[in-house]
Amino acid sequence: MQELVEAARGSLKAVGFRKRRNSFWRKQSGVYQLIDFQEGAHGGGYFFVNLAVHPVGLPKLVAGELSLPDQPKEYECCIRQRLEQVADSRGGKLFRQGLVWGDDLESASRVLDAVVSQGVPWLDTWGSLDRLVTASETELAPMLTSVPKLRDKSLWMLKAYCASRLGRDAAAHAALDRFLAAESGGYEFGGLNQYLSRLVEGEE
Repeated sequence: MQELVEAARGSLKAVGFRKRRNSFWRKQSGVYQLIDFQEGAHGGGYFFVNLAVHPVGLPKLVAGELSLPDQPKEYECCIRQRLEQVADSRGGKLFRQGLVWGDDLESASRVLDAVVSQGVPWLDTWGSLDRLVTASETELAPMLTSVPKLRDKSLWMLKAYCASRLGRDAAAHAALDRFLAAESGGYEFGGLNQYLSRLVEGEE
């Protein structure tokens, strides 16, 4: 898969991405964006392409601590999708038909085309604080990485944070109220609750 990752470097560098191991990342308009080439289990030679976004400074939804990742790993980002979930080109559809192998040059070329032509535009769309604030719950919920019972809390944390960063005080306060009232799954989020409350109130 390394040949595939190297082949992607030029096209992704041209639109502002930097390479880190098997991933490419950039920060744009206050949002961290990631393209991750994931090897199949046990190094089987096949791969997947993951897309992820995470507002810069957004805390992770973890109990008992306040964690503010600077460059979160793909699985730590608040929103994730596989390439085949956003790309309707032949390259994206390959993943729906079966495993895609790194040494299948024709298929790999189609995948790279799909990454650039449809994966990057998806990141452009969702890597926007305004888009995250205005998106409906129905749009956001399937893309959130939180466990189902914490999905509401994750969603309203995201909206409160983004609205606050955009200076939309009314929307931030409304989302904060929903966040504080959301199901916590029996976990303790005291530090996170305090941090987000102070942020919305303009104390951070």
